[in-house]
Amino acid sequence: MEKLNTAVDEEMPARVKKYVSAGLQNSACSEEGRADILASLDEMLPGLLKADGGVGSLIVSVENTASGSAVQMMHAGPIYNPCPSGEESFTRSHMDEISFEFKYGRNVLTVFRRANTNNN
Repeated sequence: MEKLNTAVDEEMPARVKKYVSAGLQNSACSEEGRADILASLDEMLPGLLKADGGVGSLIVSVENTASGSAVQMMHAGPIYNPCPSGEESFTRSHMDEISFEFKYGRNVLTVFRRANTNNN
């Protein structure tokens, strides 16, 4: 699947969710796992939109393997980690792996959900 390269604007969250949802169609994750990935986007994308200030772009990719699914977001804008910290974070409590780094002038966040894992 090709990567989604999109402007960070008011329609960005809907475009990203549509792209990721389509990308997860071949996921080995359960339906619940796929729904959790999409719910994580609901938590992260509004903060990214607010922090961006209309200056950046977002590249999103989905990778499905036998072990699970990963969604990577590369944001060209101010340094900002869209994954909330703390125990109340849906993303932190429902994803199996989360990584964030700033490289090549981009914020790179990857969330991973193992196949057929129930984290609740």
